[in-house]
Amino acid sequence: MKQGIFTLLLVAAFQPILNAQWTIAPEAGVNFAKIGWSEDAFDTDLGTQFFAGLHGQYWLSGKMAYGLAAQYSLKGYGVADDDIFGIKARYSYIDFLPNFEIKPWPFLGIFAGVNVGVLVSEEYYNGGEWVDPIFDDFINNVDFGGFIGAKAYLKNFYLKAHFNRGFTPLFDVTFTDDNGQEIGDANFFNQNIQVGLGYRIPLKKKG
Repeated sequence: MKQGIFTLLLVAAFQPILNAQWTIAPEAGVNFAKIGWSEDAFDTDLGTQFFAGLHGQYWLSGKMAYGLAAQYSLKGYGVADDDIFGIKARYSYIDFLPNFEIKPWPFLGIFAGVNVGVLVSEEYYNGGEWVDPIFDDFINNVDFGGFIGAKAYLKNFYLKAHFNRGFTPLFDVTFTDDNGQEIGDANFFNQNIQVGLGYRIPLKKKG
């Protein structure tokens, strides 16, 4: 009797894993990107960029999933006040986004995770064309951040949107005020709202 109860409990505990399903999804869309200034000294405009990548997920009973996305992602900014810099910038990253998703309803997913971005290129718009920076290593090579978002599902298609905010400073420089005094922890951070479309491809059937 005890052995039978133990077997039933064991099966119940591992049932989500036995019913698990792998999916992979190509996805692409738009980044509405800017940089945030920690001291609110000035603001930047949203720059419209793009992303494309693959998102693999391991689903447990169809309601929870561990995932990892890899994207080629363009970020950057425009300057709201031309008297400050009067310049636009774009940064190309290979982003890795481990995440966790729950589906409270079949048509809705809520997810969150971290972003690890590896810088590929850095360009600035000057004289009607995109050019490389004058100084090498002006921007940090790795960007670490966090994100939260939602998905709307229609069969295998989904529309996603998330907000991402960098945690590590974008530039490895020191900022000073008009008197030459260092401004505390002032720095810039990547921010972007990502909107895209994906298509899930099952790799393993349930059961």
